Amino acid sequence: MVSDFVLNHSTVSSLANEDIIINRYYANQEAKEGEDKTSYQLTSANINEAFFPALTCGFGISCFMVGYYFCMLIAAHNIRENHEVGDQVMCIVSYSHSFVGVSLMMVNTPDFGRSFRSARKIINIEQAVKEGSLKSQIQNGSEELTPEIAAGNIEFHHVWFRYPTADEGMWVLRDFNLKINAGESIGLTGQSGCGKSTVTALLYRFYEPQDGFISIGGRRITEFTLKSLRKHFGFVQQEPILFNTTIMENIIYGKSHATSEEIQQSAKIANCSMFIEEKNFEGDANDRNILEEIDNDPRYDELPEGYKTMCGSRGNKLSGGQKQRVAIARAVISNPKLLILDEATSALDENSQKVVQEALDVVMIKCTSIVIAHRLTTLSKCTRVVRIDKGIIVEDKYQNTE
Repeated sequence: MVSDFVLNHSTVSSLANEDIIINRYYANQEAKEGEDKTSYQLTSANINEAFFPALTCGFGISCFMVGYYFCMLIAAHNIRENHEVGDQVMCIVSYSHSFVGVSLMMVNTPDFGRSFRSARKIINIEQAVKEGSLKSQIQNGSEELTPEIAAGNIEFHHVWFRYPTADEGMWVLRDFNLKINAGESIGLTGQSGCGKSTVTALLYRFYEPQDGFISIGGRRITEFTLKSLRKHFGFVQQEPILFNTTIMENIIYGKSHATSEEIQQSAKIANCSMFIEEKNFEGDANDRNILEEIDNDPRYDELPEGYKTMCGSRGNKLSGGQKQRVAIARAVISNPKLLILDEATSALDENSQKVVQEALDVVMIKCTSIVIAHRLTTLSKCTRVVRIDKGIIVEDKYQNTE
């Protein structure tokens, strides 16, 4: 907690909460009457908390000094008895280094508990059940989802769902029924926590409903393999996650075997080809190392130099609008049958939002699309708007998009 406060000191300062943070650190201590606010009294809880580490540290240093004293006496005695001086010096240095290691362990004793908890978490990750395996809650289907079936209607049939960690009765979706017609652009709106994003999570089969089922093209989605189901979906979220590699690598993450023509076409559809081709590649040594590993891809030779531009960690070398458009290109390169847009433009400024929305409008015409948004202006291009409240559809209406 303290490290969070220190790393985000500018936020703490801007909120003028320094006194609150320091008080919390010193366990509810209060400022002395009539003195400066930065002067604090140590409570008995603070003293007790500091007593045992101080006692341990003092005892350890005392043992070191006493041991060092006897080690020097023994070395002096051995030298007097004509033993090798170098051996005695080596013993003293070895003793000093070994005790330093022990003292560091004693100082960091409170971290042992955290280390054990971290080790247990890592072991649990290693022992985690792979999604789709027989022991997993998400079972893999046996059939491949074909493009023809994926282009069909999507239906939620009496779906009841709550998250695995939620208490009983904390339903996110309650007897949820929804039909999304093929080629339709449907908007989902409602207050935060009403279940909009949960609808898409269930479509991707990140979770399974406790009751009811979901069908696509008249078939239950549980009949199909997870990989074949998800490869027909495109997903653009509010804060897109880009990887620390080139723009081309980020785009083809949606279709690894895409050709250079497909890469350029998806970038053009996403309205990002112009800014990509205008960029000049400039990277640091780490970027160059990454490029050396992937520069043997022949597709780079057929693309403008800008596709070699490094995106940085989480895409921090690109602006918000540029990241969003690269994410759209990544989503459309696989020609998805269902495009899911989860607040895809809400975090952008007005100019970037307009450019990104124009790119989305082109993509939405070619496939079935689900648009999740709070603002009704974002849903202006949707043929149908569904309002959800507490996991129940309270309004479902068609609108004129002309």
